[in-house]
Amino acid sequence: MYPQRINSVVTQPGIGTLLFGDKTALGYASAFDRINVRRLFLTIEQALQKAAEAQLFELNDELTRANFRNIVEPYLRDVQAKRGLYGFLVVCDSTNNTPDVIDNNEFRWIPTNADVAGLMCRTNVVAYPWFSPAGQQRGMINNAVKLAYNPTKDQRDQLYPQRINAVITKPGTGTMLFGDKTALAYASAFDRINVRRLFLTIEQALQKAAEAQLFELNDELTRANFRNIVEPYLRDVEAKRGLYGFLVVCDTTNNTPDVIDNNEFRADIFLKPAKSINYVTLTFVATRTGVSFEEVAGRV
Repeated sequence: MYPQRINSVVTQPGIGTLLFGDKTALGYASAFDRINVRRLFLTIEQALQKAAEAQLFELNDELTRANFRNIVEPYLRDVQAKRGLYGFLVVCDSTNNTPDVIDNNEFRWIPTNADVAGLMCRTNVVAYPWFSPAGQQRGMINNAVKLAYNPTKDQRDQLYPQRINAVITKPGTGTMLFGDKTALAYASAFDRINVRRLFLTIEQALQKAAEAQLFELNDELTRANFRNIVEPYLRDVEAKRGLYGFLVVCDTTNNTPDVIDNNEFRADIFLKPAKSINYVTLTFVATRTGVSFEEVAGRV
């Protein structure tokens, strides 16, 4: 069994039950066909990963390499002293950091998934979740050198109705997310990401208020307490431009005798979510000198 990489569990009289073998499932002869060696390397790799990450964006010169060696070598000496290694050698100098290696600062095409997620986080920090993460105010993507595909206006006009938000580069402005649609396939307030995030924020915030009513009596005092929690919160969201208006219904109209007898509690919350601007129309009108603006305003 052992040559087939099967470790046995055996019971020996006077000793007990024990694992009798330390092979891995590796199908060929190697130091890594033993579990202790595999775990040794995993431990060292994990321990030294931070030391490697600390060199990111540092100058590739002898001082940086010496600093790296001064972190790695004491750690490996400690592992050796604890019987994990027979010996080691760390090579980090000009022999493997050649001029070609140093000059190899290549740019690579990467998707903008992480950038768009970062825009959501930035929007939460500089504004609120119900603000759109697109556009020049909150949608600028930092450190982008070049886009693999920079759609024109005509191309964006074809992409946007298909619920594809473009990432564009505008001369003099920079690279930005230029659209805030969700993947919802039909017309709805939820086909915009700011509205979807508004509702998610409100639902999560009010969930605790709803849970606090569990096992309370379904009477006017409990309903009033619930409204007194929800309405100030929604007024605050409204003041912060997340809502155009709201209505909280939690009374005898929706907590009917049948609802009460069914041990339920109901609250209906009606929200008018604020909408982001996706299209801007500017109309310029030349008037005669003697015309009063009040006569023509609103007639264009």
